[in-house]
Amino acid sequence: MEPKTVFKENDFLRSISKKFLRSPLEVNDFLESDAELVRLADGSVLALTTDSIVEEIATGLYADPYLIGWMTVVVNLSDIAAVGAEPLGLLLSQNIPPDYPPEQLEALQSGIAEACEAFGVFVLGGDTNQSAALEMGGTAAGLIKSGPIISRKGAKPGDLLYVSGKMGVGSAFAFSTLMGGQLKVNYRPLPKLKEGALVRQFGSSCMDTSDGLFPAISNLM
Repeated sequence: MEPKTVFKENDFLRSISKKFLRSPLEVNDFLESDAELVRLADGSVLALTTDSIVEEIATGLYADPYLIGWMTVVVNLSDIAAVGAEPLGLLLSQNIPPDYPPEQLEALQSGIAEACEAFGVFVLGGDTNQSAALEMGGTAAGLIKSGPIISRKGAKPGDLLYVSGKMGVGSAFAFSTLMGGQLKVNYRPLPKLKEGALVRQFGSSCMDTSDGLFPAISNLM
């Protein structure tokens, strides 16, 4: 995704949400944070995000049912990690074809369950429907009990830029999967929950890099 594409996406999001009122309890401004931050009565901050992997399934990028389940959890927890919140749990949206093979359905749920177990979170509920094609999504909630708030806004000239893992693995996986490359990539990303909590204490800004390093830098700028 080129930086100019990022700005076109942001403009599109602004156009479709311009009639929505912003809650006076929201700490972050529009597109300023990976998760929406809502101030609670006791002074703590509730972090909320929702994400789906419909495009990734439709294009064939995610074909393995176990990986689809795993990624449904990870894409949501990564947004919680980017604001340094402690995850409270997940709500899942599963639209499943009526003829979806039972063994694939079992693998899909195993991916969800094992990701939740690995990161110490719980599926709190959700919604399940029948559909013509498999569609997966979720909503994650987290809590910031005290301390500073971090968002995408705050980077200044001269700041050092840190990443919490190797960059380019997702792009290599996409190239190998969609372009028929010979490179075999073990793609199993992790939400950096502990790192996000640390960055919130000492960093000036933070963002999930699931769309790529350069789009993330464009938004931070």
